[in-house]
Amino acid sequence: MKNDTFDFLEDKNDGLDDFCSMIFDFAKNNPNEFRNYYPYIKEISELNIPDTVIVPLTSNFIKCICLEKFNEDIYLKFTNYILEKINEKEFTLSRDLFIKDGKFSNKFNFSSAYIPNGEIDTIGKKSMEILYGDMCLHDFPSTDIIIREFVHTSYKRPSIYFGMKLNTEFRVFYNFDKNEIMDIVNYWDYDTMINNLFDKKIQTPEGPIDIFDKTIFLSVGKEIENDYLKLKPKLKNLINDILPNVNLKGEYSLDFLWDGEKFRLIDMAIASQSYYYDKVKKK
Repeated sequence: MKNDTFDFLEDKNDGLDDFCSMIFDFAKNNPNEFRNYYPYIKEISELNIPDTVIVPLTSNFIKCICLEKFNEDIYLKFTNYILEKINEKEFTLSRDLFIKDGKFSNKFNFSSAYIPNGEIDTIGKKSMEILYGDMCLHDFPSTDIIIREFVHTSYKRPSIYFGMKLNTEFRVFYNFDKNEIMDIVNYWDYDTMINNLFDKKIQTPEGPIDIFDKTIFLSVGKEIENDYLKLKPKLKNLINDILPNVNLKGEYSLDFLWDGEKFRLIDMAIASQSYYYDKVKKK
């Protein structure tokens, strides 16, 4: 198979073309898709949004995910296509990057979402892993890959989830119809984490490894809680100053990271589909 063809897609795949059309149509109107809320916030400098580029995918790449066509040739196609699209934008590749698709990041296996500076050749394979994980969880993948500046923080903390640093982070639930904060919660809520993190042994292709996510969290969980309580009023003031001017509709969750000097908006989603929403509604 030549590098610039998708010969295996030329045979008729019953229902696959219609399925792909449905995915693209749904993405256009899905408020959870990054492409549908990002234009409303990207120019707001006070939100300190990471430098970002959106790469729209073609139906051939979506078909590869649906057909589970994973091999080095397809990874190379993905990489070349993504890099070609990025080169059309003003976006710096020579730095650490974070990737996700339009509605899913697979950040609980953080190594698949993080691209260290100099390893851009892995972007195709990691993008496919994220898209496939999205499809497994939500029945279909997104139609975009999102490449972002990786946000570094100035304070020292350990990592869990195969490389996800335990930064001070906040999940804000906001009603854009009423222009009001529903709640601000600690992303790393102490009780939630100690009840859901575990120390365990897992099997990998390289053999068994020990995971100490719970022990690691316990070493800094109270420190994160103290930061959350100290910084929450400052974040509330920022939100009340900025978000009433955003022309979005409905209830969203907005994830803010404290980098040591400022808050940075790193993610958004429909509130009802975000963790902690049930607790917020009970208040």
